[in-house]
Amino acid sequence: MRLGAQLLSPCCRASVDCRSCRVALCQRKKEEEPFQTTDADLAGFWDLVLLQVADVDRMFAELDELRQHGWNVNNVRVSTSAASCL
Repeated sequence: MRLGAQLLSPCCRASVDCRSCRVALCQRKKEEEPFQTTDADLAGFWDLVLLQVADVDRMFAELDELRQHGWNVNNVRVSTSAASCL
């Protein structure tokens, strides 16, 4: 028996490459997942990613300001959130 053939429907055991079998395997895997990912989950994930990107952008802006002032920390306003990360 070929690898994966035991997972296929009886009509497709001869061909693992059968499209209907791949769809059936994909559907079976989807049904077995204990947690289904929803659109709201993905939206929340991207919201968190965007918050992190905005934070990194802010840090780079502060670095650019430091560079413009000759790396003198006393002349540059550094946000408290950046200082708390150190």
